[in-house]
Amino acid sequence: MSLCIRHVDDNLSIYQDVLGLYETSKTDAAKLTSIIQDVFLRLNLPIENLRAQCYDSASNMSGRHTAVLTRILQLQPKALYAHCRNHVLDLALQDSASAICAVRDALSLTNDLSTFFRDSAKRTGVLELVIKDVCCSSSAVILHPLTPTRWTIRARALNALVQHHEAIAVALGQLADEPGSTGSKAAGFLSKLSTFECLFGLTVAHKIFSVTEQLNTLLQSSSLTLSAARESISIIALLFKR
Repeated sequence: MSLCIRHVDDNLSIYQDVLGLYETSKTDAAKLTSIIQDVFLRLNLPIENLRAQCYDSASNMSGRHTAVLTRILQLQPKALYAHCRNHVLDLALQDSASAICAVRDALSLTNDLSTFFRDSAKRTGVLELVIKDVCCSSSAVILHPLTPTRWTIRARALNALVQHHEAIAVALGQLADEPGSTGSKAAGFLSKLSTFECLFGLTVAHKIFSVTEQLNTLLQSSSLTLSAARESISIIALLFKR
């Protein structure tokens, strides 16, 4: 488990420090709470000074009855719990994206294309050669896979696909002539990538996640204040309403 603390000095300047990664044979609430207590004790951090605790929505961390947050509150009632705001934002984006077929399919295709090229040095080489010919660029195109815990990766992954859409299509066209599963997969991806629905979904998803990536980055700032966070979220919400 990873553990970090957020604290202030006498001038109320904000600091955020990672205390470390701690090996554990179990991930139940009792074991994780004992690790937190042990770390505090070793670093001479009185739990009496604790004023907040922040986790994701995993039941062992933030459940109401026997989770870590409940056990910490029994030790220090002033340690109020807050669900990680970035995690809440990510959950909202995942639910919204899954409800819009075009965006859902665009994200799925982005992830599948990344896996298709990254799993083969030959396919990667074909794409790089096409990039040089089509885009007159020697820089490599990095197609990122999408992972649930890396919130800001979606915008970069979509941006790479949108910017180099033509080159990726050409590379897929060349790979479609390959025998076996490589050819059939490449042909399927090319057919999907050539549709209006796919292009529309990629464009919409790219605009959405480009904006929310900025909010994600802001929410992870160690010097962020509550008022600044509320203002930034209001601006993003107003932008989407328009």
